[in-house]
Amino acid sequence: MDCATIYCPTDNGYYETFDMPQQVRPTEYVTEVGIRLRAARIATGLNQRQMADKLNVKRGTYNRWEMGDQLIDPYVAVRMAQRYRITMDYIYHGDESGLSEEFVKKIKI
Repeated sequence: MDCATIYCPTDNGYYETFDMPQQVRPTEYVTEVGIRLRAARIATGLNQRQMADKLNVKRGTYNRWEMGDQLIDPYVAVRMAQRYRITMDYIYHGDESGLSEEFVKKIKI
């Protein structure tokens, strides 16, 4: 496992070092987020270019999020959630409890 060296100041002015393991997101998780982004986009009736434009990101960037190549930027996810009434719990965890019944029907198609 890859580690990052962390330097922390101590009370006596010296730095203490220790290694922290790097967190790695499972590929399946990133892919599942992408699947939910695609379902949400289709439910809103937009294509990838339109969604990317509305979120103020490049279409290629949005495509990588949807394809599960990268995890969506949290700030953009918040904008998406606010604009389209999608919850962060749905985007990141698949929890549909905060979505409207109408939206849930649309993402199930």
